[in-house]
Amino acid sequence: MSPTSTQKDTVQSFYGDTFLTFFFLVFSVGVIALYVYAPSIFIRLFGIYPDTQWGILIMTAALIVAIAGPMILSIRIFLSAKQGRSIIFRLQETRDRYARVLEGSGAGTWERDARKKTVYVSTHWKTLFGYTDDTAPRTEDEWFAIIVDEDRLSAKETYHHAVETNMHTYKSSYRIRTGTGAIRYVTDEATIERNAGRDEIIISGSTRDVTAIHEAEALLKKRTAELRAANDRIREEMLNTRKFALAVSAAGDGIVITDSEGTLVYANDAWYTLTGMPNITDTPTKIFSPFEEHSPAEEMRAMRMAFRSGSSYTSDALRGIRAGNDMYDIELSLVPVTDENKTVFYSAIVIDATKRKAIDKAKTEFVSVASHQLKTPLAAVKWYVEMLVSETAEAPDKPIYMYAKEIENANKRMIELVDSLLDISRIDLGTMVWDPALISLSSVVSQVLSELRPLSDKKHLSISTQDDTKNKELHFDQKQLSIIFQNILSNAIRYTPEGGHIEIVLRPEGDNLFFSVKDNGCGIPIAQQSRIFGKMFRADNAKDIDPSGNGLGLYTVKQIIERVGGSIRFESEVGTGTTFYGILPTHPEMIPVTNL
Repeated sequence: MSPTSTQKDTVQSFYGDTFLTFFFLVFSVGVIALYVYAPSIFIRLFGIYPDTQWGILIMTAALIVAIAGPMILSIRIFLSAKQGRSIIFRLQETRDRYARVLEGSGAGTWERDARKKTVYVSTHWKTLFGYTDDTAPRTEDEWFAIIVDEDRLSAKETYHHAVETNMHTYKSSYRIRTGTGAIRYVTDEATIERNAGRDEIIISGSTRDVTAIHEAEALLKKRTAELRAANDRIREEMLNTRKFALAVSAAGDGIVITDSEGTLVYANDAWYTLTGMPNITDTPTKIFSPFEEHSPAEEMRAMRMAFRSGSSYTSDALRGIRAGNDMYDIELSLVPVTDENKTVFYSAIVIDATKRKAIDKAKTEFVSVASHQLKTPLAAVKWYVEMLVSETAEAPDKPIYMYAKEIENANKRMIELVDSLLDISRIDLGTMVWDPALISLSSVVSQVLSELRPLSDKKHLSISTQDDTKNKELHFDQKQLSIIFQNILSNAIRYTPEGGHIEIVLRPEGDNLFFSVKDNGCGIPIAQQSRIFGKMFRADNAKDIDPSGNGLGLYTVKQIIERVGGSIRFESEVGTGTTFYGILPTHPEMIPVTNL
């Protein structure tokens, strides 16, 4: 611990004053001795005889100095000793205060002798780093041994460079292993004192545990890197958002965002072009406003219900009119966007379907006309084939009879195909005749099963019916209801292997009638199930079993059921079978009495 400059000046003054006092005392005693014991030397030295006035005066002065000198020296020594004790006390107090400051700052002091290669560490150093008197380092080698392997060489080089290049200060940072085995980051700071006369190099310093600072810096670097990465992502997202906004704005289809009640929040240019609406941002507009007057009422109710219930909505039955009585058709797909199970807004895609619907209508009309034109020649072929079969029936083994039967079967399939095409064209054009009456679901199913019995008996199928609707009637068109069950049951019989089983369930459900038809047939591949109600679609395994199908039956079934407010779905597994579930409304007011 180094004294202050004031303390150094005080010590130097004490030694100087003591020396002067001692010098004058010795001089005075010498003068008196010469006066008494060597007068001749006194005379030669001062040129004055001892018994003269000046000699007596010099002798008296020397005597006074000789007497006062010890007294002054004693007083000076007493005062200086007192002052020295005060200086030592202040030095000790300063040392203790500095040690407390170091301890409070988390630093432990140490001292090294570079020549002897010894090390002394303070008690606080040992406490800080978990060492005892027995385990604390006492030599430089032991000191370097507690430094982790990766930092040891660098720490040695820094230390030896400071010692060997006459540096006055030394600072080094590295990691040490504490007495408990933990790894801590530390920093050494020290002063180097060299005593050339005694060939000593003493390094006095302190070791500070900077692990928390290092971890904080590492965390700060990590957070800074994360922040930079986040900023980069934000910039990228902003760029992507701008690209997306430009793409949406330039899209050929209408793209709309609404609030949870259907009020427009954003619409691109294609929306305004398609609907012919003015782009007035300060006027609240509902998304369904352009279609409300010219679209079916049930579609408008369904769209409003979607907004109230927070559900999706899809329709291709919406129509609107632009300036100049320009009628247009659209397909609209509306999807809710939720956050924590709460609908925040809706996004919608609006596609101009006018041309497509016109083409579809033209194709449907063509199919309808062509089918009607085919009905007459097919009826004639049927009549002549039946006569041919009848006339050759007496010789069933002859080729002519087999050829006639093949023609009859082919003609039958052609008539069924034409009838299906006519049904579909009437549904698509809205010209299918709907003649509702109170009928029994049970009787219709029984009639269809009776018509299909030859086919089911041929395959030895067992058919069970659980019917709880015998006293329940529904307001429905009997022909359309027969088409529904004719298609579903004929499929079940056709695709169920010999000896298989079919289960039919009929029961009331509230204001509706429920039905299900379950078979243990070939099933529908999962990859093709989404297309099973599509027009002209047949599953691959169904084609292998019966190549003669046309893929129109289930499409017709779905169109009839959904157009009267019912629903149909299915479950299927390949090799296990298929079950169709249907709901049919019973109230007359729920079913349209006009054409489908």
